Amino acid sequence: MAKKKKIQFSLVYRDMFQSSGKFQPRKDQLARIAPVIIEMGCFSRVETNGGAFEQVNLLAGENPNEAVRTFCKPFNEAGILTHMLDRGLNALRMYPVPDDVRKLMYKVKKKQGTDITRIFCGLNDVRNIIPSIQYAKEGGMIPQATLCITNSPIHTAEYYSRIADQLIEAGAPEICLKDMAGIGQPAMLGRLTAMIKKNHPDCKIAVVGPCAAKKLEASRRSVKSYVDFVLTFEEVAGMFNAKEIFFADLPEDKPLREASGDGRGFAASGGVAKAVVNYIKKLDPSRDVKVVSAEGLDNCKKMLMLAKAGKYNGYLLEGMACPGGCIAGAGTLRPINKAAQALAESQKAADFAQAADTTYADWIPDLEKFDKSEKMMEE
Repeated sequence: MAKKKKIQFSLVYRDMFQSSGKFQPRKDQLARIAPVIIEMGCFSRVETNGGAFEQVNLLAGENPNEAVRTFCKPFNEAGILTHMLDRGLNALRMYPVPDDVRKLMYKVKKKQGTDITRIFCGLNDVRNIIPSIQYAKEGGMIPQATLCITNSPIHTAEYYSRIADQLIEAGAPEICLKDMAGIGQPAMLGRLTAMIKKNHPDCKIAVVGPCAAKKLEASRRSVKSYVDFVLTFEEVAGMFNAKEIFFADLPEDKPLREASGDGRGFAASGGVAKAVVNYIKKLDPSRDVKVVSAEGLDNCKKMLMLAKAGKYNGYLLEGMACPGGCIAGAGTLRPINKAAQALAESQKAADFAQAADTTYADWIPDLEKFDKSEKMMEE
């Protein structure tokens, strides 16, 4: 008789807000929503912190340590595992962090109530991941080692499987396939998961990627035998609605949309480059900034080929996989032209135009001093 699988659901709450909500819940809001998630009774895990989540807490004037303790505590008491994201060698920052600090970080995060850490390196360099696996275990946490998925002639199932072997041998009981761009080929991912399961049958495998794209992939013949479930943001929203929990009705102490007009424009093709150009023009109005933007994978490929041929030397290049940009990404229901119009209206309604005009700009010198002091300590 075939052994039945126990299907478990994980709510990637941190990424949900970072990727789609575009704002960071405050500590008091996290404290209010945690019991609601528990009451839903369908999640075995909740991603609570790590990565940019805690950095934004700091920029918003909150103590991220207090926010993590506050959010994790109800889940700990309910027996729901909590997990975070960390950048391996870089820990929660954007540059290398000393070993002793990373060792302490895992001990502290465990004390704060975080059970699992998803460790990744964008280059899949095991030298940046394996030490963190060991440090996390020493700190009492469960290390989930990550494979950052991309698509190229060398990024094959065999390539990733060899890396997974090294990570599991180093002590990782779980592997995450991190395909945030949604470019992992279904056939390759199916072969990869099969290879990992064959070599390490007790290893747990998680997949993180764009919702609608993963729904489609999960239905493919080459993949569906290995995937237990795919839960989209829309389905999570449906669960909240079924419980009559409406975020719009939750009281707010202050607006959660403190974004610049240029920042909101990131969601449209050409928006990121335009924001950069606007800021450069502010600093040096006479400077000529050459820009080329492309939308859609075919156009992005053409742009890169022309750049490789030397046609765009000195240009700022911007490419977006989705035609129209993020406003036309996977799962988008609104027509591109209407989404673009709504985005333009949102940009006009912003309290300030450029990202550099944020009310938190005064914090930047202090953060730079902090960064310099950390680098001096490393040296």
